[in-house]
Amino acid sequence: MASGNAADVNPLKRQRQNSSFNMSSDLSKLNDLLDSISSDENEFKQAISLILNKENFKNALAGVFVTEVTQLRNELSDLYLRIDEMEQYSRRNCLKITGIPEEKNENTDTLALNVFNNLVLKENTEKISVKDISRSHRVGKYDPRRKTRDIIVKFTSYRDRAKVYGNKKTLKSYNNNPSKQTGRILINEALTTRRSELYGKTRDLVKKKKIDSTWTYDGRIYVKLSGPRGKNVIINSLEDLECFHEDNADSNHEEG
Repeated sequence: MASGNAADVNPLKRQRQNSSFNMSSDLSKLNDLLDSISSDENEFKQAISLILNKENFKNALAGVFVTEVTQLRNELSDLYLRIDEMEQYSRRNCLKITGIPEEKNENTDTLALNVFNNLVLKENTEKISVKDISRSHRVGKYDPRRKTRDIIVKFTSYRDRAKVYGNKKTLKSYNNNPSKQTGRILINEALTTRRSELYGKTRDLVKKKKIDSTWTYDGRIYVKLSGPRGKNVIINSLEDLECFHEDNADSNHEEG
């Protein structure tokens, strides 16, 4: 007697069985409708209506779509990062000079060599010659209403590029000289658009005194945490900076 009423005693099992039966019935209807779609527009509308009005279909489709979209997003993100890495590697022999005034009929090789040999390597006997430069050019179109355009310099060898970049701190004496003939001149790595924007965020954190300092080396962005024992950390994405913004939000909350 008890075994004969087992289905009544387990309503969840009965519910699953009914759901499975309804799903099979709905699929049968859907298949019939899909077979006639090409010949009847109304049948197509009925098929769409069946899909949208049945929870079984909607839940199944939602699960498939969410999984597929998440996987595609992850794959696109990985691809984007790999492309960015390759683009940055292609710039490994390049440096960007900011602050050199523009001249009519200028030669950017000559302007760059003047900065390298007279302002950066003046204490170094090994100078950079024109044969050490593969090419150079201003960035963007000329517009007299805008600030001086940067100069991108591509060296023939990474060693010469590293020599200049490793001695760029000597520019401080020139930039701090009140009698200098130009504005401040800066030398930075030629970063990709993504890394340049990320580096801008870390510089903003320095201004807000959330971190001690930031710099780049071989295309990678570093920050030094505040404090006497602040360690160096590599920043790869905006997510790596969230902790600093959270600290900032907490401090603002406490002040309020």
